[in-house]
Amino acid sequence: MENIIIKILRNKVLLSALTAQLSSQLFKVFKPFFKKGKPNFKNINAYGGFPSAHTAFISSATLSLGLESGFSSPVFGFATVVCAIIISDIIVVRNYLYKNILNTKEIFKHLNLKESEHTEKFKNHTTLDIITGVIWGCLVSIVFNIVWK
Repeated sequence: MENIIIKILRNKVLLSALTAQLSSQLFKVFKPFFKKGKPNFKNINAYGGFPSAHTAFISSATLSLGLESGFSSPVFGFATVVCAIIISDIIVVRNYLYKNILNTKEIFKHLNLKESEHTEKFKNHTTLDIITGVIWGCLVSIVFNIVWK
């Protein structure tokens, strides 16, 4: 019986998705470096921003499933539906959540109350963040499929 860890490490779909997610988050860390600044390691777990790591994750997983099991497979069909739901939530729900956070900050400021530090990490995504996340996730998936034969 093969070790479960070895099986997980051989899962191209999972590793492709995790690579897309991690590399997107790492880009957020090193993004200031490209503007002659220092890497900001606080951004390793930041929500929102460029590119959307969640979008890269689910896009990479979905395309990898299609490349692995076929684009007519029920698994790919289901993954596409889940991908659409998640990206829709990233666009709509997170935007409303961000607006709610901004409104709550204004209320706290008006009442002279101390606000939570956790809200500073949260940002909504722009359309560019999401499109870039999809493109990055798909590129990572394609590279994994080409390299991993």
